[in-house]
Amino acid sequence: STTCLAEVSVRDYGASGDGRSNDTAAFVKAIAAVGPAGGVVHIPAGVYMLRGPVTLPDQVRLIGEGACWENSAATVLVCHKNGPAFKLGSYCTIKGLAIVYPENRNLQKPEVYPPAVELWGCNISLENIVFDGAWIGVSTAPGGANAGQCLFRDITGFVHHLGIHLSGGMDVDRFEDIHWFVS
Repeated sequence: STTCLAEVSVRDYGASGDGRSNDTAAFVKAIAAVGPAGGVVHIPAGVYMLRGPVTLPDQVRLIGEGACWENSAATVLVCHKNGPAFKLGSYCTIKGLAIVYPENRNLQKPEVYPPAVELWGCNISLENIVFDGAWIGVSTAPGGANAGQCLFRDITGFVHHLGIHLSGGMDVDRFEDIHWFVS
């Protein structure tokens, strides 16, 4: 027998996408709603504010409506230093999303923030992502993690320190069309 993956939208769980409201709880509730088998959490066009970290357990796919260097359809504003914007388990995906640090755009005095995306598992896919103002775009968990069999595709953005930092036991990873602008 085959099972269908659950599909939900962050809007169904209270996300406003207005760029002013704290949408963290809506993201957490939507991710919890897909259950332990995993599933797809859609992020419709809008600007979503995170005031705390969001964890994607194994097999959760976070799919935005698209990212481009300017005028992304789905944007997440990271307005906290309490941990990574997104912490990913194994077999997770983030696709079609701009991850922006609106309070960290000063090129002369950037602030140190946790990584925007922190990898705690393997077989992760990050595709069509734009970063703006992150200290580190993507990193493995503190102390390293097996981030093998990952796909990093169509990633661009401005970071202050590092684009991608992977450490720990790893297998083969694939990197395609990556463009970083480092201050």
